[in-house]
Amino acid sequence: MKILVAHNHYQQAGGEDAVARAEVEMLRAHGHDVLYVEFSNKDFNDLSLPSKINNVLSWGWSQKAHDLMQDHCVSFSPDIAHFHNTFFMMTPSVYSACQSRGVPVIQTLHNYRLLCSNGLFYRQGHVCEECLGHSFDRAVKYGCYRNSRVLSWAVVNMLKKHWQERTWQEKVDAFIVSNEFARDKCIEGGLPEEKIFVKPNSVTYDPGVRQEVGDYFVFAGRLSEEKGIMVALEAFKLLPNQKLIVMGDGPLKVDAADYIKKYGLKNVQLLGQLEKKEYYEGLKKAKALIVPSLCYEQYTLVAVEAFACGVPVIASRLGSMKEIVIDHHTGLLFEPGDPKDLAEKIDFLSKNSTGILAWGQEARRSFENKFLAQKNYEKLISLYQQVQAGKKHA
Repeated sequence: MKILVAHNHYQQAGGEDAVARAEVEMLRAHGHDVLYVEFSNKDFNDLSLPSKINNVLSWGWSQKAHDLMQDHCVSFSPDIAHFHNTFFMMTPSVYSACQSRGVPVIQTLHNYRLLCSNGLFYRQGHVCEECLGHSFDRAVKYGCYRNSRVLSWAVVNMLKKHWQERTWQEKVDAFIVSNEFARDKCIEGGLPEEKIFVKPNSVTYDPGVRQEVGDYFVFAGRLSEEKGIMVALEAFKLLPNQKLIVMGDGPLKVDAADYIKKYGLKNVQLLGQLEKKEYYEGLKKAKALIVPSLCYEQYTLVAVEAFACGVPVIASRLGSMKEIVIDHHTGLLFEPGDPKDLAEKIDFLSKNSTGILAWGQEARRSFENKFLAQKNYEKLISLYQQVQAGKKHA
């Protein structure tokens, strides 16, 4: 099968990039001819001021991206086009380019951008669903995208345009989400139920089960407000005898370092962004992975990676995490944004060496049953075939 995969990178690398790249590698490993088209929001930084203004005003439609995708459809002649992120250099104009050439379109929804201007259902430290089923104009009022009313207006304008033109309903043949919670939210938001398919992501590399347990916990991922890094630090402030290793980078890196210095948290170590080998070496020895997200996670790659290593997860009782982490089975759940409750769960698990091992084994079994690359491939190629067949008979 000839597959066109396209992805728009954000300014900072994240889980979406890893998933898109992993699926391309997986498809190629199974003998498919894959054309991987990449856009990057970093290109925005190189534009002149007038060009930046024009770019923001055209977030709903990029003629350049449209024409480029149309050229790819002609020269490569794909059987299917699979898009990951399209925001904001690519834009939904690429759907029209594919549709004009009779190429079926699949869109993976890594976040809730079609229903929420910042894609997270998150505002000022808490879950927010005010725009769900209501006017997107509330996002402008609150400056939900990058704390800017101007930029929020640009995102809202894009969303309104494509909802009014029924882009999502008529120019996308199938949507992929990673869990049932996300599917329910997308249906509630107005996307066609029959077009939304659940396919958990996977890790293409199986790191294998760990051989020993160290004396620390791990936070891994983007250091940002919605990921809950400050909640984790507050919890370990209450637990001076428990160690936390933080792997990752992000906008709150300086804030995290300042907090650690201010309260003299000698039990917390910031390692920054690590190479994959170092990352897995550190993760494998952790008592547990801490996932203190304050927003609805579409897909938490680090949790699946922990499961692959046989490491239990302590996560917020929020959104899809309740599907991934089974309380007292593959880890523990705590109340979102509550460092005291998180500290209690960490302390409980730390004193339960039998639980660490048993839940780690269950986590590995969950990985093998749900998140192996082969299972991911089978679901993905089955969806491709289903969409392709439906297009032919339409």
